[in-house]
Amino acid sequence: MSTLRRVLVVVAVLACGMVPAVAQGDDVDARLAFRINDDRVTESSGLSVSRTRPGLAYTVNDSGDDARVLTVSMRTGAVVGETRLAGVEAVDVEAMAPAPGGRLVVGDIGDNGGDRESVELYVIAEPGTGDADVEPRRVSLSYPGGPRDAEALLVAGRQVYVVTKSILGGQVLAAPVFASRHDAYGLRAVASAPSVVTDAARLADGDVVMRDYDRGYVVDLPGWRVRRSYALPRVEQGETMAAAPHGRRVYVGSEGSASPVFVLRVPQTAQRAQGQPQQSGTAGDQPTEPAQGQAQAQAQREQDGDDDGLDRPRARPPGYIVAVAAVLVIGLLVRRYRRRRRGRRPPP
Repeated sequence: MSTLRRVLVVVAVLACGMVPAVAQGDDVDARLAFRINDDRVTESSGLSVSRTRPGLAYTVNDSGDDARVLTVSMRTGAVVGETRLAGVEAVDVEAMAPAPGGRLVVGDIGDNGGDRESVELYVIAEPGTGDADVEPRRVSLSYPGGPRDAEALLVAGRQVYVVTKSILGGQVLAAPVFASRHDAYGLRAVASAPSVVTDAARLADGDVVMRDYDRGYVVDLPGWRVRRSYALPRVEQGETMAAAPHGRRVYVGSEGSASPVFVLRVPQTAQRAQGQPQQSGTAGDQPTEPAQGQAQAQAQREQDGDDDGLDRPRARPPGYIVAVAAVLVIGLLVRRYRRRRRGRRPPP
């Protein structure tokens, strides 16, 4: 078998393996929670729901924006605050995650070209409404073996976990950012991850959820095994996922202007359904944030009950983007192969 034919076979097998065997028309039990209505938000690439300020969420734009966090009202979708990171020049901010003590981690971790020697985290207190300039804690992270692209991070206990993005499957890497006050850490690989992960979060009960452009994945700790996958709402470009402070709910959003953010319940895994407790990811680790009191819980329930009329969106066909990309690659390789064969034919 020629080298070209071997490549074609490998690509075809990978394409088939990457498309989950789920019906194309799956309904998604999701509701529109809010729509981000502000000209400053055009490429929402990170999302986090506040643990200390009920009714507020945070978002950041993709590469090209200033180093800032935008505070969004979850009731109206309006931007109600802008927090600028003093002394920071953003490169490619792709993710955010809540951290213990009412803090927020902003991840400047995007690296499409694979040429950053290190990436940066910025740790601040969760912002409120209004505009402010803050001095963040700056943390530099480096990967073992060289640069990687990543769009997802989460915090569990004292560890920050970065999930890399790759069409052939990513990696979960960890650094003990909240175990010390160092300003630089080397990441260590702890597990593999699904393909093309665009965001991740940790639920209140300890499960981890990840997403790609079409589907969500429930991952257990400490094994980091994918226990279940489920369809996500069809959006322009699914980039964001944030866990609610209570229960098994996540908010998922998209890049683009007037970005819709949907809320949906994460399905139970077999282990959860049987009532088996799952271990935490690190020694002494507790669920991401405990309840902040009855007032916050009630506010969250009221927010989750809002419905602006876009009920049960349809799921994008599973593996849509990966499958299309694979078909295009196969088509180009076939055309190249045929041209080479025509060029080798002897003249009449």
